[in-house]
Amino acid sequence: MNISSSSLFRFTTKFEYLKQIISEGFCFRKCVEDMAIGDYDNDPFAGTGVVVTQLHSWAVCFCDLPMSHSEDHRKQYGEYAIAMTKEWAMRQKITPIRYYHSDSPDHNDSQTRLMLDMLAEVKNNPSGVIGALMPMLESHGKAPTEVEFSSTPESIKLLIRHLNNLLSGCLEHYWKTFHFTRIYEGEWEDRSTGKTTIRKFYDEREWRAITFDPNDKLIFQFKDIQHIIVTSAAERKEIGELLLSLAGPLKIPDATAVWSLIKIGDQIFADI
Repeated sequence: MNISSSSLFRFTTKFEYLKQIISEGFCFRKCVEDMAIGDYDNDPFAGTGVVVTQLHSWAVCFCDLPMSHSEDHRKQYGEYAIAMTKEWAMRQKITPIRYYHSDSPDHNDSQTRLMLDMLAEVKNNPSGVIGALMPMLESHGKAPTEVEFSSTPESIKLLIRHLNNLLSGCLEHYWKTFHFTRIYEGEWEDRSTGKTTIRKFYDEREWRAITFDPNDKLIFQFKDIQHIIVTSAAERKEIGELLLSLAGPLKIPDATAVWSLIKIGDQIFADI
């Protein structure tokens, strides 16, 4: 038995949301993740998981759970779904995320926190990394003065500018990778019971797209869709008619292909 699906599923709780995806594409939504990372070694609150940082981003999330393993996922995220080909997903830069825990080596040291703090300083400093470092040097009485810096040979100034650009790029890259990570398990408000519990997010097998422009959308054509799952025959009819009304933009070859794509969930899940 395959432990991952050949498709990527986007589950949703409402029929209206499914129709919106088909009509407009996948909209990016605000995503807030807890990041249990290490703090400075000399901090009285040091210790991975003691200080929790939140990561805010704009994301579209999918999973590649086989239908036979999706019961719990559907309880949390909804019975409606659209499944996309992984070929489409990869072209859209959608990627499997990385799950980490409190003892993951690259999150369990002070360097992670230092890099995040430095990135925040760089974003607020027009002189980039070099400018952000100046206050740190001044606290040790060793920061170069403007006179000293102005007398630096042009070749050294050029080297510093290139080093600044390189370090700024490294920090940006470091920051972007965080948007494709999630803690292995953590607190979760169960959407069925409303109770707070501990959920093993690793079991969700998440793939994710990230943007820094909340107005972005992931657009697709009919050939990129593998399945559409609804909960009734009436909804199947409505979705089919919606697809046919978008035959041009979605490049739908014929009506037969539309109806074979749309499935009623109860009929599928009863057989697995």
